[in-house]
This record gives sequence, structure tokens and C-alpha cells, in this order.
Amino acid sequence: NIRGGLSGLLETETLTLFLLQSLGGAFWAVTYLSTGDLAVPVVGHTVYDLAIFFGTHLRLTSQRSYAFGSVDMKKLQSDPLERLKLIFYTMDTNKDGKISRKELRIGLYNFGVVLPRDWSRMVRI
Repeated sequence: NIRGGLSGLLETETLTLFLLQSLGGAFWAVTYLSTGDLAVPVVGHTVYDLAIFFGTHLRLTSQRSYAFGSVDMKKLQSDPLERLKLIFYTMDTNKDGKISRKELRIGLYNFGVVLPRDWSRMVRI
């Protein structure tokens, strides 16, 4: 959806991410310029990427364990309510038993549904 993608360019989240990415790039550039050795920022960035990848893996694994541990696995194939509970617990990323507007938007996005921010504000929680 090109129109949806372009309309999100000026949102606060996009601009914040752009700023953070620019600062990160500037940090690695300064690291290279101050050391004169390209290996230093390359190795540093590799370590950073591995830490982020590993942290993300742990969060996703923990979320899957929480979601699958909250449903009756024997009924999952035959009971639509159990499948809905699995979806609910998958979206409940802070594990408080409730889905916030942010969790709803992210969860629906993971299922391929782009919910505009103003629509998620209309949801009563």
C-alpha cells in the first residue's frame, strides 16, 4: 500500500526512528574518523546488531511461551475460542491480561491489518 506508506512518513514514530538512525550513523562515522580504522565501527556495529537480534529473539520466544501457555493446547484445533485466546495473548505483549491501543495496532499490523492511529484512538479500553 504505497499511499498508506507515504502518509506515514511524517508521523512522530517515523521521524523519531529517522532521528535515532541518523544519530546511530553519526556515532559510527565519528568512531571511524576518531580511530582511522574501519574495523572498529564494523566490529562494534556487528556486536550491537547481534545484541539487538538476541534480545528480540528472547522477547519473541518469551511472548510465544506466554501465549501458548495461556491456552488449552488440546482444544486449540477444534475450539475457535481457544484460537481467539491465543491471538489475544499473542497481542498482550506486556502480559497484563489487557490489550492496549498500541498492542492492538501492532498486533493487527502483524496480521496484515493497518489500523490508522486515529482509528485506534476510537477504540474504548
